[in-house]
Amino acid sequence: MNVREALSSPVCMRVALTFLHFLWQGLTIALLATAAAKVFGARSARLRYAVHVAALGAMVLAVVVT
Repeated sequence: MNVREALSSPVCMRVALTFLHFLWQGLTIALLATAAAKVFGARSARLRYAVHVAALGAMVLAVVVT
């Protein structure tokens, strides 16, 4: 199997499409987390930390769901 055949395989295409979808999903999650962190910014660092940890978890779930 050469590189061209490997890249045109169905598995490779699914991985590439999953990655492309994750780019916009991850960007959306990051923007929402940034907005939430700014809203909660004056309260506490723990709350901002929790928002960003939740965003990272949502990014992992986004890949699995996609």
